[in-house]
Amino acid sequence: GVNPAVLQLMSTYPIGNNPTLGDGLNTEGYSFSYNTQRSYNSYTARLDWNIDSRGKHTVFWRGNLQNDHEPGGPQFPGQPGSQTLLTNSKGFAAGYTLLLSSNLVNSLAFGLTRQGISSAGLLSGPYVTLQDLTALEATTSSSYTITPVYNLADNLSWTKRSHNFAFGTNIRFIDDRSSSDQLSYANASGTYQYLNPGTIAGSGGAFDPGAFGYPEVASTSKSNYNSALMAVVGIINVGNITYNNTKTGSTLPVGSPVTRDYRWNEYEFYAQDTWKALKDLSITYGIRYSYLQVPAETSGTQVGVCTIVGNACGAAPFSLTQFVNQSGALAASGQSASGAGEFGFPINGRYNGKSDYWSPEKGNVGPRIALAYSPTPSSGVWNKIFGDGQSSIRAGYSLLFDHFGAAIVNNFDA
Repeated sequence: GVNPAVLQLMSTYPIGNNPTLGDGLNTEGYSFSYNTQRSYNSYTARLDWNIDSRGKHTVFWRGNLQNDHEPGGPQFPGQPGSQTLLTNSKGFAAGYTLLLSSNLVNSLAFGLTRQGISSAGLLSGPYVTLQDLTALEATTSSSYTITPVYNLADNLSWTKRSHNFAFGTNIRFIDDRSSSDQLSYANASGTYQYLNPGTIAGSGGAFDPGAFGYPEVASTSKSNYNSALMAVVGIINVGNITYNNTKTGSTLPVGSPVTRDYRWNEYEFYAQDTWKALKDLSITYGIRYSYLQVPAETSGTQVGVCTIVGNACGAAPFSLTQFVNQSGALAASGQSASGAGEFGFPINGRYNGKSDYWSPEKGNVGPRIALAYSPTPSSGVWNKIFGDGQSSIRAGYSLLFDHFGAAIVNNFDA
C-alpha cells in the first residue's frame, strides 16, 4: 500500500499551483517567484613608460580581471540557489620594445591568460529520487575549470631599402586543470520501465486495479498511473554508482571529486618579408613552423588503447577506429564482431614514461604569401573606377595547423 515514509516526505512539499504541469489528477506543477542578486564586474589597468627621452626603450603593461557572480534560482522557496556560477578569468601582458637603430626594432612580450570558471552546486552525499517527483532538495554537482596560458613572444623587424624583414617566435605554456563531483555520489530512483513487465497498469500484479475487479486504467493514462504509483509506494528499483579509480587501481572515497591536470607546450617560429615591389604593389611572403606538444595528465591518470594479444597488450599501434572498421567489415560479411578481437586500456602518457595519446607532427611548416595592389591610374575609366591610390586589391594564401589539444582534453579527460 501507500508508503508512510513517502507520505511524510510529500507532506513537506508546497501545494501545487500550476495545473499546466503534471497529469492533472495525481501530480501538479508548482511555480513561484524568487529574487537573486547577480554581479558582473570587470577591471582593467594599463601602464606605458618611455624609459628615455629618445624613445629607444619603451615598456607597457596591461591587466584585466573579470569577476562574475551568478547565483541560480532555488529548488523551492526559502532554499539557497541550486547552482552558483563564478567566473574569475584574468590576464596580463607586459612588453619591452627596443629601438636598436632607425631601421631595426625588437619587441619582447610576456603574458598570462587565465580562464577560470566554477559551478557550485548543493550535492553533498548519496541521494534517492522518486519517479516523476522533483527532488525536495537540489542534487546539483560542483565543478571548476582553470586554464592558465603563459605566452612568450619576440618579434624583430628590420627595414632594408624596399624590404621589411620580420623574424619571431611565439611560445605557449598551457595548463588545463579541472575538478568535478558529478560522479562522486551514488544515487537511486524508481523507474517502472525497468519492472518485469515494464508496466504496472495491465500487468495483473498487486497494484493493477483491473486484477481486483476495479476499472482498468485507460491505455492513455497508464504511464501517468505507473509513475504516480511508483512514487507513492516508494518503489526504488534502479541504483547508480561510479567507482572512480586512480591509475594504481585504488578507489577514491565517496564524495572525492575527480580532478585532472593536463599540460602541454606549443612552439612557433616565423620569418617573413614585405617587399615593396612597385610603388603600388606590395608582396608579403614567409614561412611559419609549429610544434604542438601532446597534452598529458601530470599525475599520470590517463590511458590509451591497445589490442589484446594473449593476456597482454600487443606491441603494434592500435586505435578504436581500427576496431570499429574491423567490426563493420565483419558485420557486412555476416560474421560476428567478436572476430575483431579484444582491446584494452593501458596506462600511457609521458608522465608515466609511456607514449602520449598520439605522436606530435614535426613537419608543420606553413608557407604564406599575400599581395596588396593599389592602382594609381591618373585618368580614364580606370581612374573613375579605382581612383588614384584610393582602392586596394588584396589576395593571399596561408597553410595553418589546427590546435586541437585543448578540445580533446575538455571532451575526453574523464
